[in-house]
Amino acid sequence: MASSAFRVRVGADPIHRIPKWDTMYPSMAYKATNIEELIAIMKRVQGDKTLTQFAAELDLSKQYLSNVYNRHKEPSERLLGQLGFTRQTTYVRSPTAASREKKQ
Repeated sequence: MASSAFRVRVGADPIHRIPKWDTMYPSMAYKATNIEELIAIMKRVQGDKTLTQFAAELDLSKQYLSNVYNRHKEPSERLLGQLGFTRQTTYVRSPTAASREKKQ
């Protein structure tokens, strides 16, 4: 079983003042170890903005962003990149396999 971890740096700088190579939110660091934590961070970053405003800021469609929030779609590399996240995969030993090893 694999799970993903995401990292993001978040801040309040206006988009037009951030270099292209940097993220939109450079001043704060967050870590999410699952999709629920990632979505919670995204909602904190969104703040009082409407879904339409936040999607426009991220250069995404509001329908796609809604699908991510409602867990109908996985966050794309593009969305993660816009927020400054990178996807990291962690492999976890299943309890079944671990118990089989103990019996041997």
